[in-house]
Amino acid sequence: MENFDKNNGKKLNSKSLTFKKSQTSSLLSLLIQKNSDKLDENTASKLINSWNIDILAKNLNKFEKLSNNIAKRLIRDWYLDSLAKNLPSFHWLNKNIAKAVIKDRYGSFKNCLNSFSQLDNQIAYILIDNKDYNELAHHIRSFDHLDNEILIALLVNCTKYSQILLHNRGVFHEWWEPNKDLLFSLKRKWKIIEYKKLKEFYHKIKFETIKENFESNNNFEEWFYIQDAKEAIKYGKWKYVIEFLDHFRWDYKELVNLLIEWRYIEELKNNISKLWWHDIDRYELVSQFSITNNYNVLIKNADNFEEEWITNIEIADEIIRNSDLEYRDAIKKLEDYSDDEDWEWINYNLDFYKIVKKSEKEEFISLIGYFKSDFFPLSSDKKLPLKLRNLVREKFWLNIFTRYKDLFE
Repeated sequence: MENFDKNNGKKLNSKSLTFKKSQTSSLLSLLIQKNSDKLDENTASKLINSWNIDILAKNLNKFEKLSNNIAKRLIRDWYLDSLAKNLPSFHWLNKNIAKAVIKDRYGSFKNCLNSFSQLDNQIAYILIDNKDYNELAHHIRSFDHLDNEILIALLVNCTKYSQILLHNRGVFHEWWEPNKDLLFSLKRKWKIIEYKKLKEFYHKIKFETIKENFESNNNFEEWFYIQDAKEAIKYGKWKYVIEFLDHFRWDYKELVNLLIEWRYIEELKNNISKLWWHDIDRYELVSQFSITNNYNVLIKNADNFEEEWITNIEIADEIIRNSDLEYRDAIKKLEDYSDDEDWEWINYNLDFYKIVKKSEKEEFISLIGYFKSDFFPLSSDKKLPLKLRNLVREKFWLNIFTRYKDLFE
């Protein structure tokens, strides 16, 4: 009976050993595969349970989202160095793991703060003592329940990541409303920089709070006034103004000028149909479209502009004056759709552009002499359009400017 038990035990041990060898072989085959998929916690645990933690330690870079349990086991078995070098393979590591890594591998810790979570004041002060303010601010989401001294230290010393601090202000004890006692204390102690930075931070919080609640406090779908439009732009919600452009209740000239001032000309271009029949400065709109090379919208809406007493030839004039030179041939389309016969000087401007671009000086002189005798003035200010003047300066010799200085000065 005793021999039977011994033999049976040997068979069981042999089977167990065979199974573990088979499992190890299977795990090793996973490690040598060259696909891009990362291995998980389950595979790491199997390696540890099959007495292959050394293999795990050498291949940590092939894993992702490993836990505190794996990290603790690696530290216990003297693989701290491997852990520190492969922190990106872990996530949500705790304070105890952080302290172990900091002790011998501080540089690895500060560069991989996003692998940790719910770190506290003690860890934050270690980073501050090492003057690693930006690293702390950049990964402030890895911390929780930080005190005001850390907040002030970051506000004063960080050279970047101020927006990350603002958007993750919930990690600090007091962030929901200004701490007037703290502000007063800083001012009383003549900590002027700290006082100004903290006050500025509180102002930004107020700004962000209003911004976050902007949609619920305003209803552009019904109507809005100029002050509503200004606030929408101020809080980064200008798209409401554009979307509901035809729901405005006041002076459209003021609204369009506001949008032009804030460089929303592209958005106006795409919503121009909402402006028809409203009292706006259409000449200013045409000018802005030409300055920003939006000549296609002018050509496409030429008939609508004409109904508003702006002729095709006036639109062509603005394109000639303001658009980049390579776009000027587009105004030929305006001539094709126009009943106006007074296009000669516009066409000569286009001819000027072509010969100047090709550096054909003699042709330019011939053309400009003929033009001055029959079609002068070239434009209302008796000069070549500015961008054409600049092109002439770039392509031709100085004697051209002297000879025809009335067109350039």
